[in-house]
Amino acid sequence: MKNTKNQLLLFVQRMLLLVFLYQVVRLGFYFYNQSFFTEVNAKTFLGGLIFDLSVLGYINILFAILHLIPGKLQEKGGYQRFLFYSFFIVNGIFISLNFVDYEYFRFVGRRSSFSMITAEGMTNEIGGLLKSYLIDYWQIPLFAIITWGIFWVLLSQINYKSVRSLSTFKSIISMVLMVGLLFVAGRGIGRKPIGIVDASEYGAVGTSALVLN
Repeated sequence: MKNTKNQLLLFVQRMLLLVFLYQVVRLGFYFYNQSFFTEVNAKTFLGGLIFDLSVLGYINILFAILHLIPGKLQEKGGYQRFLFYSFFIVNGIFISLNFVDYEYFRFVGRRSSFSMITAEGMTNEIGGLLKSYLIDYWQIPLFAIITWGIFWVLLSQINYKSVRSLSTFKSIISMVLMVGLLFVAGRGIGRKPIGIVDASEYGAVGTSALVLN
């Protein structure tokens, strides 16, 4: 069938798009806070790519399974629409979270984290703080909306309406290898899982926030 692709190629194309978008968001973070970063080089952005792959690996392991599960389910239009929308929504949310740091970093000198939200007193104030943030720094949600729009347009350009299933054997092998690859990307290849302290290896003191996401 003309213009068809298998589910492995579809998933790889979508993952490459995510990697590209994460680099765009990181560049945006850099230019937005450029005065704070005086010693930035290619190694800094290489470290950023490694941390992006770590995050994307864990987020998308389930999607790898859903994309590569054996059977003819992949050829059904309804299932492909489910994958498209769920992939867009879940990854779009995680992309958007990166924009919070555009301004947060200016106040505290580091990236935000889940512990910030769950800190004592924050759970009761989060609603008011979020409202104030959206009003005072309206350009940040605007950046996020524009990025969502770009994500939607580019994701839509990846044809998913004519997908052919791999053989059961190839599907299983592809799924196992892809899940393993994403797990390794998420954990890192060192003896210990990749962590925040590893960001310091990819640049001068003060550039860790540019490496992290």
